Amino acid sequence: MLRLAVPVLAAALLAVAACDSEATPSGAPTAPATASAPSPAPPTDSGAPAPTASPDEALAPTVTLTPAASPDASLATASPTPTSPAPVAPALNATTLSSGGGHTCALRPDGSAVCWGDNSAGQASPPEGEQFTMISAGEAHSCGLRPDGTLVCWGADDAGQASPPEGERFMAVSGGGTSHSWAHTCALRLDGSPACWGSDSEGQSSPPEGERLTMISAGGGQTCGLRPDETLVCWGWNPGEPPAEDERFITVSVGSGHACALRPDGTPYCWGNTDGIDPPEGERFAAIASGSFDTCALRQDGSPVCWGWDSFGASSPPEGERFAAISAGGGHVCGLRADGAAVCWGGQAALPPADERFTAISNGGGHKCGLRANGVPVCWTGIWALPPDDERFASGFASISSGLAHTCALRDDGGPVCWGDSAIYEESRRVESERFTAISTGGAHTCGLRADGSPVCWGPMEEPWGDLSPPEGAAFASISVGFSYACGLRADGSAACWGNDSARASPPEGERFAMISAGFDYTCALRLDGSPVCWGGNLPESSPFRELASSQDELSAPQGERFTAISAGAAHACGLRPDGSAACWGDDSAGQASPPEGERFAALASGAVDACALRPDGSLVCWGGGHPPAGERFAVVAPAGSPSTRE
Repeated sequence: MLRLAVPVLAAALLAVAACDSEATPSGAPTAPATASAPSPAPPTDSGAPAPTASPDEALAPTVTLTPAASPDASLATASPTPTSPAPVAPALNATTLSSGGGHTCALRPDGSAVCWGDNSAGQASPPEGEQFTMISAGEAHSCGLRPDGTLVCWGADDAGQASPPEGERFMAVSGGGTSHSWAHTCALRLDGSPACWGSDSEGQSSPPEGERLTMISAGGGQTCGLRPDETLVCWGWNPGEPPAEDERFITVSVGSGHACALRPDGTPYCWGNTDGIDPPEGERFAAIASGSFDTCALRQDGSPVCWGWDSFGASSPPEGERFAAISAGGGHVCGLRADGAAVCWGGQAALPPADERFTAISNGGGHKCGLRANGVPVCWTGIWALPPDDERFASGFASISSGLAHTCALRDDGGPVCWGDSAIYEESRRVESERFTAISTGGAHTCGLRADGSPVCWGPMEEPWGDLSPPEGAAFASISVGFSYACGLRADGSAACWGNDSARASPPEGERFAMISAGFDYTCALRLDGSPVCWGGNLPESSPFRELASSQDELSAPQGERFTAISAGAAHACGLRPDGSAACWGDDSAGQASPPEGERFAALASGAVDACALRPDGSLVCWGGGHPPAGERFAVVAPAGSPSTRE
């Protein structure tokens, strides 16, 4: 496996309150049935981490892809007869699924590549018409191995990490790095000798001479490989206490600052910057993947076990799942089911518990919340997601709104309850005696509307957040809080905005609106006829958030459209048509402006780099961010043999 970095905080900082942060279904046409992709056959109990096919063999369009092999028979890994096959046999080294810094790539059964997530450097845009036998996602670049053993890489190349040596042929590749200073790629030639390129700041691209390896894993400032005798060799920055030289391992995975390996009996050994978070005792695994600050492994039955910081939910895998392969990246993890479907969690990739149904959805900076029919909130992803476990949550809520690092909800009596960032939480305590008819959260502020329409706003009143003290004597019918400003609609449909106006948040004069949604540095609204209009964007050079700003050109609302709802995110916006279909515009670098076709929704909410919507039955669909493309099925590589077969 490979592992990587974490620019997830950058994604979180991008987020605004999902603008009209809470989306509540109002009814929509029943969603039509959609065609499902063919299901690949389940994996077998044999295979090898080192490729076994001829380097000149054409790629067969089957589920089990066979990477180019080594002509040196001593490097091949034997496939012993299984003694106790598991229902799902996890692959020791996933070659068709790979999670990077903020993106993930996978191979379809025909060898074509699909990537999703952060695409700021083109790392999630694989070349068209190519077929690969192996794929690897680095920090902000990706590489694919062709059937003839040649490599092609795409994405960031500032350190040369996406420029493999010409004329070389390889049998395995691994992309690493957590920043420009660590960005590198390593691969194994057909004779097993390692080659690395890109940054060599810690010696991570300088493998020892004369080595022959059967597996390689590039992480942050360190790279490790396995020799044919199953001993480990590492080079580069090597924190912690690596295993003894005579230890034997069947797989190794290097993360941003730590690494983990599996012994032949399936027990894990981890070293490096683990901050005292050790693997669970008594467990035996068939696969392991090291990410930024989290590690995940698969038991013999394919069930996932994760440990680590869990800051973005990467150490909280979905319950009841069974995977054939797993890969950990920068704050997110993806697993591949036996039928080829990808499931991801952590960061923007997280999904709520299976089979949940919601009446409302709210998409915040790095977390999301939904309300069940009984008003009980369900939140996921990130350290700010989970509501406190106390009596205030016993009776449920009427509405909910998620911001950058906090969430607020209204009880049935209009009383506000907030949780998340401690400083924001303390600010919220002073308004708990208030009663509101609506509430909206933003970057660090929250605003509520009293029954008479008067607004109350709280949060930090200094730069860079800005003073969100509402205009005196104002009364609004609805309110929406953005990153550092707020907007309200009066009863006659006229709009007023206040706060940090460096985002040019002032609404156009003379317009009347039915709905308004404030984003990161821009605002979108629906006129009385449902036509959309957006304004703002292009923060001035002096703004501390200039590099996160949206583009006015990108955010121009589509002409000729009519929507029943609108939601502005960090740098993209989405609208809901009368027939329930969604349309999005703006930044699409992570697929956040590309809603699934053929779906019908009752509500939607745009977030930092993704968007989520509720079907009429309350089920959730998300796109962009780290969410796998809907309906895709990927190739499941035959595993190298489970620990139980090697005893």
